[in-house]
Amino acid sequence: MSSNSKLPKLSYVKDKLREVVTPDYNILVESLNSFLTNSMRCRHRGLVVLAGNDYLKLAGIASQLIIIYMRIRSKFALKGKVSVLHTYHDEFEDSRKSVSILRKVIKKFTGNIKYKSLVYEDSEEVLGTTYQVLVMDLIHDLRPNDVGRLLGVIEGGGLIILLTPRLDDWVSSETLFRSSLTVPRYSEPRAVFTKWFIRNLFNHDGIYIFDVDSGRLLRSSQPSRCVEFTKELNIPKHKVFNEALYKLALTQDQINVIKLVEDNFITRPTKRERTTLIITADRGRGKSSAVGIAVVGLIVELLKVKNRVRVGVTAHRPLAVQSLMNLAILSLKTIGLKHRVIRKGDDVIEVKGDRFSIEYWQPTDIIRLKLDVLVVDEASGIAVPLLHKLWLSFRRTIFATTIHGYEGAGRGFSVRFLRMVKEDARTKLLEYEMIEPIRYSSGDPVERFQFDVLCLDAEPCSIDESDLKEVELGQYEYVELDPEYLFSAEGEGLLRSLFGIYVLAHYRNEPDDLGMLADAPHHSIRVVKLKSGKIVAASQLAEEGDIPESHIDDLLYGGKIAGNIIPDRLLKHLRRKEFGKGLGWRIVRIAVHPQLQGMGIGSYMLQRIIEEARRRGYSWVGSGYGVNKELLKFWLRNGFKVIHISPDRNPVSGEYTVLSIYPLDSLWGCLIDQSIKEFTIKLTESLHDVYRNLEPDVAYLLLTQSSPVLADRKVDLTEVQLERLKAYALGLMTYETVCDAISILCRKLIYGGSLGVLSEYEGSLLISKVLQGNSWQAVAEVLSGDKSGHANSLRRVVAKLLNTLYGLRLGDGVDA
Repeated sequence: MSSNSKLPKLSYVKDKLREVVTPDYNILVESLNSFLTNSMRCRHRGLVVLAGNDYLKLAGIASQLIIIYMRIRSKFALKGKVSVLHTYHDEFEDSRKSVSILRKVIKKFTGNIKYKSLVYEDSEEVLGTTYQVLVMDLIHDLRPNDVGRLLGVIEGGGLIILLTPRLDDWVSSETLFRSSLTVPRYSEPRAVFTKWFIRNLFNHDGIYIFDVDSGRLLRSSQPSRCVEFTKELNIPKHKVFNEALYKLALTQDQINVIKLVEDNFITRPTKRERTTLIITADRGRGKSSAVGIAVVGLIVELLKVKNRVRVGVTAHRPLAVQSLMNLAILSLKTIGLKHRVIRKGDDVIEVKGDRFSIEYWQPTDIIRLKLDVLVVDEASGIAVPLLHKLWLSFRRTIFATTIHGYEGAGRGFSVRFLRMVKEDARTKLLEYEMIEPIRYSSGDPVERFQFDVLCLDAEPCSIDESDLKEVELGQYEYVELDPEYLFSAEGEGLLRSLFGIYVLAHYRNEPDDLGMLADAPHHSIRVVKLKSGKIVAASQLAEEGDIPESHIDDLLYGGKIAGNIIPDRLLKHLRRKEFGKGLGWRIVRIAVHPQLQGMGIGSYMLQRIIEEARRRGYSWVGSGYGVNKELLKFWLRNGFKVIHISPDRNPVSGEYTVLSIYPLDSLWGCLIDQSIKEFTIKLTESLHDVYRNLEPDVAYLLLTQSSPVLADRKVDLTEVQLERLKAYALGLMTYETVCDAISILCRKLIYGGSLGVLSEYEGSLLISKVLQGNSWQAVAEVLSGDKSGHANSLRRVVAKLLNTLYGLRLGDGVDA
């Protein structure tokens, strides 16, 4: 059906609107007129909720409010067309017709508007752009990510209109997001997030709520108290960069960032030193744009001393660097530096001149390039181990990241990564936090609503000496929290505290995670609380498994199922039907307050989760995570066994994903034992290819987690091979002449369940050189140290293994 099928005439829409023109509607218009007039002076934004079940009234009133907005705006003699963005779901007829009505009314009554309708699926394309009016059709969906993404594109003095069902109906109405949270065992989602959203609408300034069905004004607002906005920017008198670049800045913060780059990045750091700038900001502060301008200024200066300048830009996806790229392009045009733009789809991936380039690469790929400058945008969307590698790989680095916002960074970036940078004596560290918004003024009421309703600035509770004492004495308890309570006025403080812990502990959080916490029917929440009531650890659990037999067969051959992440992966990769039948808990998240990590709280929580799961009659508890040595040790120490590893690294985190399982009954105990044997074979025989770049210390831990004896994988040396190994251990032969025999010796060790006789270093050395086939240079880079030292160590390891496996005492071997 086309969007214009059976579209009512505007005269009919006009008649419908007469039903809405009540005294309350007149109050809304009068109050909004005053509010918007004030907002345009101080660059704040206003938000109007139009609630009702008649789409004609909703679309009609929305169009009237836009016309009113245009009249108010005309009084300020503001130049340029007004850009209106209307987001909707095109699979619903009433939403399509609303778009047609708004477009028709706006075209008929106003000529100075640029109207754009956009389906939510494409809404990421407007990130970094600016509009004056936003109409969000929330009739059929309320997705937290949409709210987080779209409210930020409206500039100060702008108007946001939300179209919703009647509020009483909205709470329980079936939406696309809520429906996506259901799983076979739980067909009805909870109805928590919408109630929370409505309560926040009523509790924040700058928001009007009008019911179009009844003509009642449910909530009004007062104009903000603010100083009239004036733009005064101070460009440095003493500068090297072209002044035209500084004039592209919209805030003093942006000017200050450009100046920091100018003052610190032109001179090349000495061979053993680095210069690192870390820029933090809430979303909408123009950090990426400022870096884009500064990079162009830096290129111009470096070209005076270098034949070619290469700037690398990375982020978790190309879309995240488009603001940077666009300002770099504008800067190049401004100073007249010739260039061409290379795109992949709609995204700019390279800006290239005769002697310079600004190139986007994935985080895992850019690390191999030779660059003059590395820029990491939305840095906290990248795992800390990979950030660490990026920082160490280049001499000039700029890291820009969102503190709070749709990108979901949190301060985990600062807590974990920044600490390492600060502790490095050879790094000149510069830090700058950008505060001033570029699209609207500080104190904007809509931003405050957005931050509160999506918990974007949630922080864990503060910890004092008495709290530390309670932790040291083990005076804490394991508690189940009801989402209904957490998202209520009484429980809101606890919600912000536990979500703050998640934000600090996990490298990426999105508003949708909050919605899932609220409404996913198979998810539950557990916390560890002190006597004082402070939350010091939190875990989100998802019930999975108990899949019907008919569905299991489908999954084995490529079928899909909602939720059930662990059973689905195990069925597909380990091919045992039993993995679909057991009911268990997947630990979606587990996090400890950053000030209290390493004090046993995480292990205490895991053990309590296991105890509760056993009481519930579950068969297993499991978790999936990006594997690194420290995290793997935590899970292994608490009795979890890894039985699956992904074939590829995550392109953002740079880590392989593993699945760890703790069996709770004898059947699953047998399944896990058998699976570890299969896993040991798979990993051992894949290290030369699929897992050649897996960290050797991680591989060592994975292969020694249970040390299973694989009787059917018996391998042995021939007499000649054994004699050659003896000669090698005594220094009479080189590695290259005996690598076949060492490879067999290595497999004999692993399949005999004896890899654990080697230390972590010895095992890692054997894995890196023998099973992964790395060059001695690559071994030295991975394990640190020099090539000859590792070569001598491998001789001693072989001598040790000949003693362990064959009873041959050859001493410590002879150094090469």
